[in-house]
Amino acid sequence: TYRRRPVAVVISSRGCNRRCIFCFQIDRQRAKGIRYRSIDNVMKEIEHCLRQGYREIKFIDDTLAADYGRALELAEEIRRRGLDFTWFASACVHQVDRRLLKAFRDAGCWAILMGAESGVQKNLNTLRKGITLEQIRRAVRDAKDVGLRVFTPFLIGIPGETYEEALKTIDFACELDPDMANFHSLTPFPGTDLFDNLERFGTVSDDLKDYTYQGAAFTPYTMGRDDIRELRQIAFRRFYSRPGFLIRRLLSIRTLHDVVISAKGLKGLLWLWLKRDLFHPNTGR
Repeated sequence: TYRRRPVAVVISSRGCNRRCIFCFQIDRQRAKGIRYRSIDNVMKEIEHCLRQGYREIKFIDDTLAADYGRALELAEEIRRRGLDFTWFASACVHQVDRRLLKAFRDAGCWAILMGAESGVQKNLNTLRKGITLEQIRRAVRDAKDVGLRVFTPFLIGIPGETYEEALKTIDFACELDPDMANFHSLTPFPGTDLFDNLERFGTVSDDLKDYTYQGAAFTPYTMGRDDIRELRQIAFRRFYSRPGFLIRRLLSIRTLHDVVISAKGLKGLLWLWLKRDLFHPNTGR
């Protein structure tokens, strides 16, 4: 996703101080903490990218706001130098507030990704997210209020999650009303606590076809693999078929790029409704 092209990727810090059970980037040496580059060093790379013709920066830090003061300093320095580029970043919901989000916007940030994962507090606790539903609501509301586009990923098939709880997560996604939501099946990547404790959390498919975006490699003891696939299709259909979302999307079209993206989205939405078993493996029929 981008606003301007071409897009360069910048990593201003490496590592994460969170302990989510599913994160495949988890560092077994996490005790070392996050390694931060200096603001001046990051700015030199950004200016180098701009000299090469890049017009947008995608910060791929696990969370750009892990150090609140540093994130604010970075945004203020970008604005102070008057650099002409747009950018996108990720942040944890409990690490941002209206002041920081406004500083991001004023520095050229146009969108932010904030993981919501679930609409049930019990399941957020299971994932060790360390956040509350109210913190998610506040962060999404503040980001939208200052003019940022908001992307929120969710997970289906969390250990201990029931079918009814997954439906509550879909309800929560619609309540938050971000500009984009994604509904992933939980995958136990090697090195994660989820992978290391599979017998405790659920079962894993031995079919490689399930290890795809459409598949459901992990199944908690509280629901079946077909349940996860069905719930994901319900989630995408419900979220992206809402009249308010569709109208807002049409009204946001400004450029040819917006037209192309919206057309692809409409095609995907039609596919969601026409194909009954979208997230089921290909049976050859």
